[in-house]
Amino acid sequence: MGDAHRFRTTRCPHCGYPMDVASNADASKEAPVPGDYSVCLSCGAFLRFGSRLRLSRLTKQQLEDMPADMLLELGRIRAAVLLAHKTIGPVGDEKGHL
Repeated sequence: MGDAHRFRTTRCPHCGYPMDVASNADASKEAPVPGDYSVCLSCGAFLRFGSRLRLSRLTKQQLEDMPADMLLELGRIRAAVLLAHKTIGPVGDEKGHL
């Protein structure tokens, strides 16, 4: 995992989980930019950073156009998130605090 980068709190459009930090899965130190993908640590939804780093749902077309290696990487991250929920419980409390 790369360095953690903070950004203005935005909520997962699927479950409402507040997110204000991201790291790059490939261990790079790059901060997220609009167009980058993410995975919600609460529900495992695939997301995309938009303008001002607000997270949005992926459209059907965006999923179809996603490179296969990116889809596989997001799938691995989602699987790890869901496995963590089964073994240690959900992330945070109802307000999203860790």
